[in-house]
Amino acid sequence: MFAGLALLSAPAAATEVPDIDTPMRSDHRASRDAALVIGNEAYLALPQATYATADAYAFRQWLLQGRGLSKHRVASLENVDPYDIGKQLRRLRWKVRKGGTMWIYFAGHGAVQDGQRYLLGVSASLDDPSANGVRIEDIVEPFLAGRRARRVVVVLDAGFGNLGRDGLQLAAGEEVEVPEGFPDLGPKVVVWAAARDGSPAEAFPLARHGLFTWLAVGGLRGWAD
Repeated sequence: MFAGLALLSAPAAATEVPDIDTPMRSDHRASRDAALVIGNEAYLALPQATYATADAYAFRQWLLQGRGLSKHRVASLENVDPYDIGKQLRRLRWKVRKGGTMWIYFAGHGAVQDGQRYLLGVSASLDDPSANGVRIEDIVEPFLAGRRARRVVVVLDAGFGNLGRDGLQLAAGEEVEVPEGFPDLGPKVVVWAAARDGSPAEAFPLARHGLFTWLAVGGLRGWAD
């Protein structure tokens, strides 16, 4: 990821950055893995999560082309609510093979309520995140039961405070207390996150992606090699 970080300090005159959307080839195969990829951008009552669907598409392409997952084991969702997410989680529980990795990617808005982190569906408001959000614990739990998945990797291009990707407040005047770090999800769960406190997940307009996803997928594609 160092190449991507260096670009952020380049002169303002630079108008091109490496893209993460060009198709790639890899001989790697991850036949035991499965994935759920969610891009929630078009929120109904909150500011838009700019580039979230483009981010989800880029991460899905890396899973298929770089990691080598079968397309039959990757579920992609755009602009959905918790019901749709739960339905796919139940299906995917049986698609990750024993000893494989379950990948869960989310780009969109997050929120905190009563100290717990929620990934927000597109119909959510900040008045009651639990009414239209999914707790991170509830997303990973199906894959920890039965010892099927060797590990669960959760990739979150989402902020959990009151600022969205565009720098706008999600709820005017709201003070949001965000606990530092994530809950202990167990030794099998790895969390990659754009923010572990109240910081926003930033957009990177030059790349037309979220900054975190651009750097993460770029690193996975080999920028740091």
